This record gives sequence, structure tokens and C-alpha cells, in this order.
Amino acid sequence: MKANKLTETRTFVTNQDVAVKDGVYGIYKLVDKRLVFCPKGSAVYIEEVWDFIDDGQKVLKLYFFDAKGKKQTVEFPRKNLTEQGVLELLGRGVQVDKKTAYILVASIMNQEPEAEVKCYHNTLGFFWIDEKTVFLGAEAIGTKSTYNGNLCIGTHGSKDAWKQMVEEEVVGYTPMEFVLAVAGGGILVDYLREKVGVENLIVHLVSESSTGKSSAGYLLVSCGAKPSFTNSTIGNFSDTTNAIMASIKSSYPYLLDEGSLWKSGRNCTSFLYELSMGSERKRLTKELNTKEGAHFNTAILITSEKSLLNYADENTGLLVRNIEIENVTFTKSADSADRIKRVTQNNYGFLIPMLAQHIINLEEAGKGCVLVNRFQEICKEMIVESKEKGKYNPFTERVTKQYALIILSAELINDILGISLNIQGIKEFLECHSLVDDPARADISKRALVFLIEYVSRYYAYFQTDSSEDIQRDCRGKIKKTKSVRLVTGEFSNYEVHVSEISLEEILQAGGFPEKKIILKKWKEQGYLNCEKDRFVSDIVVASGMQFKGYKIRIPEQMSGDGFIPISYSENPFLENNRKIERRDA
Repeated sequence: MKANKLTETRTFVTNQDVAVKDGVYGIYKLVDKRLVFCPKGSAVYIEEVWDFIDDGQKVLKLYFFDAKGKKQTVEFPRKNLTEQGVLELLGRGVQVDKKTAYILVASIMNQEPEAEVKCYHNTLGFFWIDEKTVFLGAEAIGTKSTYNGNLCIGTHGSKDAWKQMVEEEVVGYTPMEFVLAVAGGGILVDYLREKVGVENLIVHLVSESSTGKSSAGYLLVSCGAKPSFTNSTIGNFSDTTNAIMASIKSSYPYLLDEGSLWKSGRNCTSFLYELSMGSERKRLTKELNTKEGAHFNTAILITSEKSLLNYADENTGLLVRNIEIENVTFTKSADSADRIKRVTQNNYGFLIPMLAQHIINLEEAGKGCVLVNRFQEICKEMIVESKEKGKYNPFTERVTKQYALIILSAELINDILGISLNIQGIKEFLECHSLVDDPARADISKRALVFLIEYVSRYYAYFQTDSSEDIQRDCRGKIKKTKSVRLVTGEFSNYEVHVSEISLEEILQAGGFPEKKIILKKWKEQGYLNCEKDRFVSDIVVASGMQFKGYKIRIPEQMSGDGFIPISYSENPFLENNRKIERRDA
């Protein structure tokens, strides 16, 4: 049985003793048994009531005439309409003091029932309002509201001119088709995040100057906003991380330019995780209250001449949260790059509203599940393909969600714009630049083992060997020849590196591997760690008379080469493979 709904009439109560009369506000008083109007000051009128639908706040657009008769306008937060708050108008020229404040407040409140109401919003992206999904952009879709912020996100120029540029400079060239699909993926992140559990799309374009990175960024931003560093969805690393986080908005793709400005030696692990999650760390106010940080769901394109991942820890989670496109020329030619920049400067803001309108149309038709179902289909298709190619690993399903957003975006863009992005080409482009397709790179323990070998290679002179006669100064461990052992992985090992607990921790920290226990656990499972069943540590001897707790790490033959211990440091076969060491030391 359905519950009966109660019909209730709500009346806005007005103060009948207070009024605005002949251009002044005042109060009626009983004098000699009759009501007399007592003026208190020049009247303040409500021109409009601004209703902010995203946070429920109201702002009163007030006007009055100052002592010179000049009209003054002020935007006044409704929550400040108190006897104390209204005194702020004194400085703007309003006739009010502590004795008359309550009368002025009442006179303004009395006008609210008849005032014109306009709806605005400061937030962008999808919202649940009045029990339905709406999109808040330059103009809201699904409800009536106008953007009140300072970003240049409205449509500008000619949609036909922008589309023609896309057809001639983007379609048929996979790198730019990929960037356009990433732009559309931002709005899908916002719409699908809670439905299918996706995170923000983070794409790094890493290449030298004059390879079209900036043009690609302009194309991405132009899908929703003006490609400009002023009042738009573009930032750079000269800004603070807090400022960057606060400037990113939901649904609208964001360009984070000049990653090369990231200070060398500064760890960006936390920053990349915050970008991926779309959530800034909470902070405490002076009153020790928790202040929420920025929140956003979108696609973020980072351009740089060097990879930001080089300044982050070696967490596998970063590999599945970041798509890195390295050493690619992103535009067909220099002329193409110039045209993309020129056209997008004057024609922008069309694609995101078109995608939003398409999604809202599906919602209103009761077909919101269409996109969810298609997203899941794409995920399944890509996982099957990965297994058929022998590239499936424990991280495939997580990274496939990121790829599926881009592929679904490309399909929607084709339908909406009537163009032909090469879906298969974009898939192959993603596969070619995947950070987790290579099992050795996806496995953090393998990356840590490679780094250990690189470290020993570079600092070989600081390691004891079986033939060492004297204890090395600043000794960091020992390289020991052993019998050939077959490991769990099927590899063979005939050398071990013995290091103390402190030394291994320092080595792993230098390589960006903060979780030593995770590495040791995996090494033990794979047979790389030679230890007892119930522990990681062993008794090791680096030099005669020097026994202490440490680790015995087996080195696979294919990693150590023919004879891990060279005759001299200069003959070390691993010297040419020290890129990572140099990067960490820098």
C-alpha cells in the first residue's frame, strides 16, 4: 500500500510593521491611537534572488541610492541577512546602524516573495537534483541554471569550423584521435564513476619540444573551454599543487602543462594519487576543524619533456592509474600544429555539452544503463584480447577500465560528430604504450630486483667478493658465488648478493620502493630470497669476523649475465644500464 502524501501549504511570513514607502524604509508605530510611518533610511531593494542549485545557497542582488542619488548595486549573501551582517552595507553607503538594522533586515525580507529568482551554479559536472540527473555547464542541461564562475567554458565561435579542423587535422592520425578520445573520456569519468568504479584519466605526453604536445593539449581543452592560461582549464607546474587541485573541475578535460618545471628530487607520488582519485587531502582550519579539499572527476593531460613517474615511488598502483605516451609526434606537421592552435583559440566549447546532452537524453528516456553496459562490454572484449595475446596479468583488469573509458568516448564522438575515429587504431596505440603489459615492469618485485642489480653494478667497488682481501671502505654488502640453483620462476641462479637490513632498506628507498616487506615477501615466493621458511632475515658474513642479520638475494643468470662478478669495476657488464640510478641520484 502506498503511503498517503500530506499536502502542506507554506506561507512566507512578512513583517507588517515594517515597510518601504516613498523611497525609504521604516516602521509603523502607534501614535495617539493611530499608525504612523517612521522613516529610518534610504530604502534597499531586491533586484534579483540568485538561487545556487549546487549548494543551496542564496545571494540577494540588492540596489539602493547613495547620498548623491547614484544607484549602487551589491551582491549580498542571504545568510548574512542578520542584524549584525547587514551592517556590512554601511560601508557601501546604506543608511543603517545598530538601532535600525532589524528594521532594514525585515524590509528586505518582506520583498523576497515578489522578487525575481534566477538559478545559478558554481560547480561543474553531473549532479543529482530534484530526483534526476542534470549536467551543470555554461548552461545547465536537464534544469534551468547558468554558470556563475569565471572559467571560459561557454561555446564560442563556429562549431562547423572546429569540426572541420578535427576532420582535417585529427581524423586519420592516431595520436591526435587518442587525445580527442581522452577529452571525451573526462565526462564519462564523471558520469560513470559511482556506477562502475573508475578513477580519473591521467595521461602523460612525454617527448621533446616541438612534437605537438601543446597543440594536443589545446585540442583537449577546446572540447569544453577556451584554450587559455587565464580563466580556463589549463594550469602548469609553476602553480602550487593546492592551486592546481582547486582549478580542476569535473567533466571538463584539464591540461597540466610544463611538467618539466617539477623540481628535481621532489617526490610526486602523493600528488599523482590525488589527481587520480580526484580528491585533495583534508586540512585543518585555525579552529582545528576539518576542511574538505577539492573534488573532481575528469580527464587530465600532463605534458612534459621528462616523465613525472621518474619522480614518484615505484608503486605498481601508479602504473595502472597513469597512461604514459612517450616519444610520439602528436601532430601531423608543424603547419597542422599551428592550425589546431589557431582554430581552437577562436572556436571552442562544443564537444562536452554535446556529450552531456546525449547522456541526459539517455537518462530522460530511461536508458542510462546503455553506457554502463557498453562500458562493461568493452572491458570484457579487451580482457579477452589480452588473454589471447598472452599479455594478461593481475593488473590487466584494472588498467582496462581506463582504456575502456577512452574507447567508449571515441565511439560516442563518432556518433555525435558524425566522424570516423579509428577505434582499433586507438586500441593498438594504448596497447603499444601500456605500462603494465610487460610482466617484468608490472611486477614490483622484478623492478626492485633489476634496481638492486643496477645499484650493485654502479657501486660494485663497495661490495666484497670471495676474492676480496681487505674490507672495502663504506662496505655495502657482498657478492657471493654459489652452486647453480633453479628458482620457483624457472630461472637459474649462481650468485647471491648479501646485504644488511639497513643497507637493503637504503637501496630500496633510493630506487623508490618504500615498502620493503612487500618486496621481500614476493622475493621469497619467487625464490629470489634465500631464507628460512618462517622469516626473511638470515645470518650473513660480509667479511671475516663480521656476522650480522641481513638478506641473501639470489640473482638470476639472465639478469647477471655471464659472470656477475667482473674482474674489475671498469669491466662491469652492467655499467651501461644505470639510467635509473642516475635519475634517483639526481
